[in-house]
Amino acid sequence: QAYYEVLAVCDQAGESTAFIEFMLQTIRDALRDRQPMNETVPATGADRLRWSRERLGEAWFSRKEYCQLLPSLSSAQASRDLRMGMEKGLLERIGLRNTTRYRFLP
Repeated sequence: QAYYEVLAVCDQAGESTAFIEFMLQTIRDALRDRQPMNETVPATGADRLRWSRERLGEAWFSRKEYCQLLPSLSSAQASRDLRMGMEKGLLERIGLRNTTRYRFLP
């Protein structure tokens, strides 16, 4: 509803400033919802795994779900983190390729 109201205001005014401000505020709000400001994502793979373990516990998860926890992380870096977790004995894995699932060991 607010979207259409702002569009109507801009149409009457003949300029798009109000619409641009509305959209920037909407984007800012969406980003705040996605990643709380008071919670920083760890910089190293070991720290990211420890941070993720606190949130996932012993539940099974995919690489995609790991990436959703860490939205600034690339898919390649997520794969490296998970591989490191396997090598260090922190994770167990089932499945292959797109069906691969991981779980933190107790």
